[in-house]
Amino acid sequence: MKALQLREKKLLLFLGGAVLVGVHLIFLQLALRFDRGNRLELTERQAEVEEARMWLGEREVWESRAAWMEENLKPWPAESPEGALQQFAQSTARQANLVIEGQNLRSQRPGDQVVTVANRMQLKGNLEQILRWLGAVYDPKKGVAVTELSLRLSPEPPKMNVQAEVAQFFKKGNP
Repeated sequence: MKALQLREKKLLLFLGGAVLVGVHLIFLQLALRFDRGNRLELTERQAEVEEARMWLGEREVWESRAAWMEENLKPWPAESPEGALQQFAQSTARQANLVIEGQNLRSQRPGDQVVTVANRMQLKGNLEQILRWLGAVYDPKKGVAVTELSLRLSPEPPKMNVQAEVAQFFKKGNP
């Protein structure tokens, strides 16, 4: 084998240095990607800790609400409550002079501590009638509340189209 000339030695040294730099850059890129992933995970964990601290700060509020629910919500009745809820929602809407354009009962939705039955309604009336109906239908002692509400201006103002869901809550039992 013939000896390398000075120019070839310089090129070989330059090539070796370039390979070393390339390998270092690849490892640096991998390390930065790993660091970015760790930072993202750390940020997520910090957000979870902050949320947990917020919930712990509001613990008294939630415990008082849970106590209120335990004290005031009725157990699931022997008869299915959907019909009674629908009649109640209809009668309060009629008393407020709202036009009932449609309605349908929603199936039972069991939660952790309560079971919910609901009546979805499409109503039409002016804002005063709607507010009167909202005040009449809300009855915390019976566990009745409006859980969804959407107001749209009707083509014939000052009438409004309303989509609302009136729900009744019961203590979890055997529905």
